[in-house]
Amino acid sequence: RQSGMSTKRRKNRVKKNAVEQVFEAVEGKVEQKSTRKKKKDSKESIDNDYFKGVYEEDGTIVEQRQLLTEGVDPVTEIAEYETLNLSATEENYVNFPEALYENYSLLQKITKETNSEMVIPEIVLVGPSGSGKSTVFESLIGARFNVIGTGSTKRPLIFHLINNESIAEPRITIKWDTSSGTYGLDRVISFEELRDEIQSRNKKYNEDPIVVKYEHCNVLNMKIIDCPGIPTGKSKNSQSLMGITKSYLSVPNRTIVCVEEAKEWDSIKMTKLVKEYDPELSRTIFVYTKYHALLHTFTTAAEINNYLKGSIPDSKSFFVSFPSIGVREVANSNEEYKLRLRQAYAKDLTISDTLAYDQRYLSNIGSNQLYKYVQNAAWKQCQHGLPAILQNIRDRKVEFGTLISNAENQLSSIDTLKLRSIANNYAVEFLQITGKLLSGTSEGNPVVTGETLDEEKKNQGSFEWTDKYNRPLAIDITEEIVPFHSIKVYGGQQFERLLQEFKAIASCIQIQEIPLDSIATAAGFNLNSNVPNFAWAACDIVQYQSKELFVPLIDQLGARAKYIMRHLADVSENVIQAHRQSENAYTDVTDIDDISNYPRFTYHVQNMYYDFIDRITEECVNKCMDEFYTTNTIMWELTEFLEEQLPTDSTKVLGMNSKATKKKVTELVSKIWEHVGQRISRNIMLKFYNYFLNPLQTSLWTELQQKVGTLTDEELASSFQVDNVTARLEQDKQHFLSELETAGEEEKEFVKAAQIFAHPLSS
Repeated sequence: RQSGMSTKRRKNRVKKNAVEQVFEAVEGKVEQKSTRKKKKDSKESIDNDYFKGVYEEDGTIVEQRQLLTEGVDPVTEIAEYETLNLSATEENYVNFPEALYENYSLLQKITKETNSEMVIPEIVLVGPSGSGKSTVFESLIGARFNVIGTGSTKRPLIFHLINNESIAEPRITIKWDTSSGTYGLDRVISFEELRDEIQSRNKKYNEDPIVVKYEHCNVLNMKIIDCPGIPTGKSKNSQSLMGITKSYLSVPNRTIVCVEEAKEWDSIKMTKLVKEYDPELSRTIFVYTKYHALLHTFTTAAEINNYLKGSIPDSKSFFVSFPSIGVREVANSNEEYKLRLRQAYAKDLTISDTLAYDQRYLSNIGSNQLYKYVQNAAWKQCQHGLPAILQNIRDRKVEFGTLISNAENQLSSIDTLKLRSIANNYAVEFLQITGKLLSGTSEGNPVVTGETLDEEKKNQGSFEWTDKYNRPLAIDITEEIVPFHSIKVYGGQQFERLLQEFKAIASCIQIQEIPLDSIATAAGFNLNSNVPNFAWAACDIVQYQSKELFVPLIDQLGARAKYIMRHLADVSENVIQAHRQSENAYTDVTDIDDISNYPRFTYHVQNMYYDFIDRITEECVNKCMDEFYTTNTIMWELTEFLEEQLPTDSTKVLGMNSKATKKKVTELVSKIWEHVGQRISRNIMLKFYNYFLNPLQTSLWTELQQKVGTLTDEELASSFQVDNVTARLEQDKQHFLSELETAGEEEKEFVKAAQIFAHPLSS
């Protein structure tokens, strides 16, 4: 037998060599024998990880050489096809009844409505350049669209098959990419236009895929990826192309269709690559193309059966033949092309029958069998995801039942005691968070709710410090003078920053130039000596000027402090809402324990807080007014406590002219102001600590809880707007009842559609 096969193969080799000589002559590549030998030696030196010792030329040459090697023109080939009996072969691309696709569309619709996802099978085709991988891709779609015979695939090609019940004829949409030149627009095109489009985008090697969307009513959702052909020899793009292929193979849920030319088993090289990503070959389909060329070398049943038996154990293998490029090109339509695919399949079966092959391998021969297997595998894969979707629908029914029960329980429990409990809990939480923000915590998210010094002034209404006559009092703000002036803060730290700014402003104010009239009037005369007392005049001027300078600043300080603490209520409310969101996922369901359902009550509590802030601000400002002593008090203070005694005897200034008198009194005023100004500034800050900040930390709790706790039942019902909450709960209940009914109907429809989808023939 081996001797007979060797003789036949020698004859085929002679025929092939003759055709190769014709090919070389046409291409103008006839060379001297020594040159050919040198070229052959260089080819043998090429090494590839997966094709070691095997050399193939550029894909264009391989395809053209194949056509010449066949030695049959399209007319002759078609004439031979027409003589074949197709009764033994099934019609191509008629796999599932229309009822399956109709119910598949229904399953998709229900799945989308229930926020679930159906399984979408993914298939990736890999193979050497020139192995016929692109033709296999076409056979899985059942249409001519690819570029065959003009070189290997240079970019990944992705087909999204989409079931669309409204589309009776295939609709092809090619997605925009940088090489399309359509300025970001996807385009609906025909199969004929698709081929030209793919050819124009497939001129250069590129890892970005060409993406096509194929919509039809009679397809299952599927994603088919045609990887670039793997160079079988040394190429500058070998590494990048192999990287692209490996990236698509590495996704574990994808079915691998490994395409390679049918030849002796010891020459098959793709298995090594595939096993890197599918060691058990559990998701791999092997497709051996150009089977008709190998089929002609068999002469007995033993030869063909031994070959078919030699495929990888426990793996699915297919042996396919396709019409030649010439026959493919002259087909007038996709329907005619499908017929030629069936005839090529029939031709292989006829030869196999002649050799009396083992019928057990019938399901492994032909593109039709490959198509059926891929479709069935996708169909089964889709079925695997249906139980999870059905469980999701049933879980929704249980969820709606729980929500209905919850709404009913809340409707029965909303009463005065419940409202009072919610009110007290909110008041306590509000006070706790406010206290923490005053003491110091980042829980309020200072990046969002905090304010820099400039932002604080802007938000208060473009605030600036002014004197009695609204003239701006400006200082250069630095980190040393006002810490954290450029940092977002709130609460206690913001209040502390305000006091430091006030201290800086107060230290810069000075008594204005004193008119001589004021000095003379303030000095009066001494009752004992009838001589003016200029020390008294200086104290009186300081007493008057200090009030003129500090009262506007105290009012402005109070307004700023009030703004800071009012802003604290907003920060506290944000923290409370953040707590609610972290405890409960976002939902439209009404929860009577959720304080956000009662905005009127929360505003009422905030108004209580604002009233408290307003009152303590007013009290604190009034306390600060006590700092403006009478002239007698200033005189006594300075006489008793100032280290350098002021001149009280007017004889020391007697005889001075007006200019000298003014100078002397001005010096006395400056000396007194230095002491009095520092005292007033320091005491104002202490009083804001004692009469403003301290009540917030002590009295606020008692007052706010007392006010909330003493609300009457009518006031509670009005603040909580109970009627509105009850109406929302009733609305929720009716909505959930409707959703429960819908979910029940969806379950019935889904079960029925799933049964038909899983058993279309019995249906």
